[in-house]
Amino acid sequence: MNGLLLITSILRIIGDEAADQYDNILFWLMIALWVIMPVFIVYEEINERKALKEAEKTSEGTV
Repeated sequence: MNGLLLITSILRIIGDEAADQYDNILFWLMIALWVIMPVFIVYEEINERKALKEAEKTSEGTV
């Protein structure tokens, strides 16, 4: 967090135009994360369910 504050402070010194561009980049980065993270969570959940079904099948075969 301190590194981000340092970068923001440096950009404020350089000029508001650079800081606005940095804010724009951060905005779109957060939007991308907002979209990607739920997709990743669903993907992981599907893989976990597949693994549980496979483990259940193998345990049924050995019992």
